[in-house]
Amino acid sequence: ASWESSVRGCHMFQLTQKLRGLKSELRRLHGRFFAGMEARVIVAREFLQKKQCELRDLYTLERKGALDRADLELRARHRRRCFTSLVLEDGTVVTSPQAMREELVRYFGGLLGSAGSVHEPLKQVVVMAGPVLSVEQQ
Repeated sequence: ASWESSVRGCHMFQLTQKLRGLKSELRRLHGRFFAGMEARVIVAREFLQKKQCELRDLYTLERKGALDRADLELRARHRRRCFTSLVLEDGTVVTSPQAMREELVRYFGGLLGSAGSVHEPLKQVVVMAGPVLSVEQQ
């Protein structure tokens, strides 16, 4: 309002009078919006630090939860890959880890042989002749 008032005099005088009129209005605005700014900055900074701590704690909990979920998933996958029982040729079910181990060693030992097993020696004549295929096989 004071800026729009009419002032008589040279241009410099008009400007200084209008600025003096604005001075009280600017002080009122300053008091209304900027008074106690240091205290408000301190309160805002404390609020920000509190929220950052909450976010960090939440991130830590979520990360720990994700790690816990990943660990549970890994354990579940491991359990799915583990044998919990064996059914033998005669239909007997073996669930003891020690008995399962013995049965697996016996089975694969029979399948693959052992260090003491002796296989029939190769016949040199057959090896030297190379592959022998019938016309249908070729």
